[in-house]
Amino acid sequence: MIIDFCAYLGNWPLYQLPAGDAPALISVMDRCGIGAAFVSLAEGPFLLNPGEANERLVNMVAAHRDRLWPVGTADLNAPFWREDVVAGIERQKLAGFRAYPTYHRYALDSAEAVALAATLAEYQRPLFIAAFIDEERFQHPAIRVPPVRVPELAGLIRRVPQTTLVLNNLSVEEAAMLFDAPELSLENVFIDVNAMDKPFNGLAQLVEDYGAERLVFGSQVPFLYPEAALALVQESGISQEGVEAILAQNYHTSATINSLLSRSGKEKSMFSATTKLTLDKSVEPGLRAGEFIPGITQTISKRPAAFAPGYFPDFIDYGKGSHVWDVDGNEYIDYVMACGPVTLGYCYPAVDQAIREQLARGIIFTRLTALEGEVAEILSDVVPCAEMTRFFKGGVEANSAALRLARAFTNREKVVSCGYRGWHDQWAVTHSPQGIPACLANLITEFEYNNLDSLEAALSANPKQVAAVFIDPVSGERPKEGFLAGVEELAHKHGALLIFDEIVTGFRLAVGGAQAYYNVVPDIAVFAKGIANGMPLSAVSGRRDVMKMATEVFMTLTYGDEALSLAAARATLNVQRQEDVSGHIWDVGTALVNGVKQALVETGAPFTFSGIEAMPAFVAAADFRGRPLDEATQQAAWVYLLSELARRGIIWRRHSLILPSYSHSHEDVSDTVEACHEVFTNLAQLLESGTLHDAIQLTELPSGFKRV
Repeated sequence: MIIDFCAYLGNWPLYQLPAGDAPALISVMDRCGIGAAFVSLAEGPFLLNPGEANERLVNMVAAHRDRLWPVGTADLNAPFWREDVVAGIERQKLAGFRAYPTYHRYALDSAEAVALAATLAEYQRPLFIAAFIDEERFQHPAIRVPPVRVPELAGLIRRVPQTTLVLNNLSVEEAAMLFDAPELSLENVFIDVNAMDKPFNGLAQLVEDYGAERLVFGSQVPFLYPEAALALVQESGISQEGVEAILAQNYHTSATINSLLSRSGKEKSMFSATTKLTLDKSVEPGLRAGEFIPGITQTISKRPAAFAPGYFPDFIDYGKGSHVWDVDGNEYIDYVMACGPVTLGYCYPAVDQAIREQLARGIIFTRLTALEGEVAEILSDVVPCAEMTRFFKGGVEANSAALRLARAFTNREKVVSCGYRGWHDQWAVTHSPQGIPACLANLITEFEYNNLDSLEAALSANPKQVAAVFIDPVSGERPKEGFLAGVEELAHKHGALLIFDEIVTGFRLAVGGAQAYYNVVPDIAVFAKGIANGMPLSAVSGRRDVMKMATEVFMTLTYGDEALSLAAARATLNVQRQEDVSGHIWDVGTALVNGVKQALVETGAPFTFSGIEAMPAFVAAADFRGRPLDEATQQAAWVYLLSELARRGIIWRRHSLILPSYSHSHEDVSDTVEACHEVFTNLAQLLESGTLHDAIQLTELPSGFKRV
């Protein structure tokens, strides 16, 4: 997508240029090969208050939102009102904000500037700043522009490291000055070299010296009508052909454009209806992986066949917050979040910093690190049952360790279980017995969720033999009133330990997990996903008398005290303790469920939600408008849904949990609901007409593994 970052609509007071309207700008963009543009209101900072300016701009581009992305006006000399900025993003769909000082002295690291940058970073929106450095360079009879001081800019970036800044109005010399400033971290800073009152003869050298990754090329005033362009030419001495040539340089900066778009998070939602998903670069790594890795990946639920093969991204390049980018450069809002471990968000700054600091010290050592005790103490502080803790690396390993402790403590062998525990023999024998000794099936009995009678029957059938009752406190179904307390009562009545598998619920429903949320405290709890925001770490926590058995029971592993994961866990848990992470997850999850449910009601698409809002399960319905759907049609509906959501920038998954994170914003939810409504509508039309199978080529899907 080619963008001219500095297009303006409306009157331009500096040059007394006539008002420019959206159709005229579109015409110039077409002539100059510009696909889309961030646009601001020219007279906004001069004649209007920000609210009036933003409303006028939104109205001007209303019919052209696919190509003109409105950038709101913010006055850094006025008190910061977060609700106004949030309303501008969520209600008016502003693509960013341009900070104007109304041409009085202001500080870039002021409370107002920091608050604005932080809010925009939360919504993944860029902050545009008129960044004159040379105070004498830009003069006008009515104004005197204060310079941007590099220490202030560095202060803003330091205080809001996630910010994305676009510095406008710089000359080539000033851009070089900023690139050379040792105190600036330019990772999220883009420099718009568009100072039309200076010649561009140093631009080629600038690109040669510093590369184009942080440079943006655009126009400074509205090239709308011929007379406006002529007025600019007379002022600047640049020929009309030169003006259009400068605009056309955007053809050579698509990498820069895409880089900024990926950080602003807007390309998919604004171009959703016409974006064609390109997955060409996934082909080669897929073929190579298939040659050397059985099943292509290590996780069954990540295999291409579990999504929409050929229509869905297989290989992710990087992630930030709630968004990921595939190897082809496509951006998505991710609701799978690596199958659950990433509760705070990808590349969460506090966690990444903790990992970097520990990496500088070492990864694993001959003797112990203090981190083990520190993280265990934090768990004891936040998790009701966690009097003592042992660490492991994965969830299935921790579940198996918990079972071994329970067997040793009770001197019993059997287990009663409800839910998925992983691939180890004693768990997988019930659903995937291939390669597992059949005798192990005699040691495990399963019971139904929300059915205390089935639990009573399982325990009564194995009197004084059951070491533990394992249960996911919540999964794809909401617990009935009193169910979890009833499970606890029955387990203890039959002399068994109660073990909560909180691999998914831990640090999601509440900082203390489901046991804190529902006020039912197990004897042992198992944690993994969410404890370290994606680093490989799991924990078995529980009653002191039970956990002390771990000093006698043989359980040992080389990597249990690996320091990077423990450092990440400490940082993650501290964020959980200090901020309302679970509250935000419930909030955005509720908004997502309500919005998508409404779209389902309005369209009749054959899907539904179950479970709880912090981790809802999205599942297929068995019928469409009263007509039953056969298996092939249900699978085709899944492929269509997942592929069309991916085309609109949403990563969803079939028949499983949707997992919002602390980084998901209400704008993410709004974009997702809008995309779902469009896809549901199209899918319902295809089902009604009987043409779904013609619309998509169905690939056979595995049926042996299904987890909710």
